[in-house]
Formats: sequence, structure tokens, C-alpha cells
Amino acid sequence: MPSDAASREQAAAGLEPGDINRLTGAPWVGTLTYKDYSSGKPTTIESSFMVTPVPGDPAAWKFGYGYSKEPHADAEEVVRLSADGRTLGDERVIAVERGADGSLRFTTESEGDDDGRPSLFRFEHVSTRTALTRRKLVRFEGESEFFERHIYRWAR
Repeated sequence: MPSDAASREQAAAGLEPGDINRLTGAPWVGTLTYKDYSSGKPTTIESSFMVTPVPGDPAAWKFGYGYSKEPHADAEEVVRLSADGRTLGDERVIAVERGADGSLRFTTESEGDDDGRPSLFRFEHVSTRTALTRRKLVRFEGESEFFERHIYRWAR
């Protein structure tokens, strides 16, 4: 585990376009497991993720989320990386760690509402050549602890 100084240095470096470009190519396929607020239980559904460069903009990508059994929930968004690498879309990059094995871990944060309550969202991303996860943690305003809202687990 890196020291606090090393962690701050890695976060200060931010993301680079190559960090996102490594996710392009064949679709990522797997599952989404999320906390179902109505039942309080985790629910798992099939999921896919596709990252496509935006032509003419080397710092922008189209992120496509697919749900084969729930196609009405499919979504696309264009995500742009800031010039300093400290913002990806509307999320602040708070940590970046590149492993000697080629893996990449990075953490982002943003604010929003979850279950109708103001919240801080933390997203933990881990990628290797063959696996990708994106874990969303939520901390409701006024509370001190995060809980797992959902996790995508994809492979190719």
C-alpha cells in the first residue's frame, strides 16, 4: 500500500487519456448488483459496458451501459476528462494508482440525491486487461459512513 505522500502524489497526477482509452474496444460483459431499496436485498442483473472514443476529441468518450433483460434501462453518456486529469465527467478524481502489473485503480466523487436524500457518491474503479469493476458507495448527508449502493463486475 502506498504511503500517504505517495497517495497524494498519485491523486495529484490525475487520470490521463490513455487510462480511459484502455477501456475501449470489445464490450465488457457481466453483472450489476445493486441494493434494492424496496426489499432491502441485493439484486443482480446482466450488464454490459462499452467505451467508444468521441471522434475529434481525444479527451472524450461515449460510455454505454446495457441491460439485456431490461433494455429500457440502457443508457449512454459522453464523458470528458479535464486537461489536468482531475475531473472525469461530473466526478472529481480523488485517487489514482497504477499497478506494476498494468492494473489501474482510481476513485472519483460527486454529489447528488440517492433515495430522495442529498448524498456524496464515491466511485471505485479497478481495471486489468480482462476485468473491470465500478463500485458506487453512498454517504447520506449528515451521516459518517458510506454503504455500497451497487457494483458492476465486467470481463472480456
